[in-house]
Amino acid sequence: MITGSRPQQAQLSENIPMGKGGNAVVESRKRGAFMDISNTVNVVPAQTGVVTRSKAAAARLSLNKLEDLDDTVMQGTTPARLELHQLVDWKDTIPPEDRQDLPNPQFVSEYVNTIFVHMNGIEQKYRQSWDYMARTQTDITERMRAVLIDWLVEVHWKFKLVPETLYLTVNLIDRYLEQCPNLPRTRLQLVGVTCLLIASKYEDIYAPEMKDIVSICDRTYQRHEVMQMEVDILNTLGFCLTTPSAMMFLLRYAKVMECDEKHFFLAQYCLELALPE
Repeated sequence: MITGSRPQQAQLSENIPMGKGGNAVVESRKRGAFMDISNTVNVVPAQTGVVTRSKAAAARLSLNKLEDLDDTVMQGTTPARLELHQLVDWKDTIPPEDRQDLPNPQFVSEYVNTIFVHMNGIEQKYRQSWDYMARTQTDITERMRAVLIDWLVEVHWKFKLVPETLYLTVNLIDRYLEQCPNLPRTRLQLVGVTCLLIASKYEDIYAPEMKDIVSICDRTYQRHEVMQMEVDILNTLGFCLTTPSAMMFLLRYAKVMECDEKHFFLAQYCLELALPE
């Protein structure tokens, strides 16, 4: 037992300084706490007046060095400072009618011009030809399209959908009819109600259920026919559903012109009258 404890005892006492005769030397200095990691130095306190003058002199010296450094930096960056003064504040580039919306990040006032320039380009990209019905459709006439849009307005009102859904529905119908020539007239109502379903899924929070879509058509089409037409429309359009509508531009123009509710609803009524045309 004694022999077995010697390595442990030697390991525990190997860092203890040894004196003459093998006796351990006990340090008389008290070890510093963890907060005090510096060496303990006995400093002779100086007179209060001397310390105060030395601190003041050091402060003046540091201030002089900072002033010299500031002058050096100013001399080296004078052109850059002039360019900064010539720059225009980004808030000055925002239209006056949008500056009041700066505290609200949801209006993204700093990007509103860029957004509408982009939307204008998208509108030009997906714009339909004015005579596409006469060029692409042989069994469907413009009168049939007008009757379909008039019926979809009533369906849109019955389901209580948002106005943007109606404009997107008409946009999807025109784009699909332009890319699918010679569509049978028996499938026209199916195309219209399916485009309404797709637009409601895109714009509204709660889209109509499939059973309601089948019921609104007086069960002329079955559930699987609506689903198959939905797949066909999305594949034909390449799933490109983000297109600006006339309603979006009307909201922008009404804000810029500061229109009241009477003129705004009158303009919206004129837009809805133009949908079947």
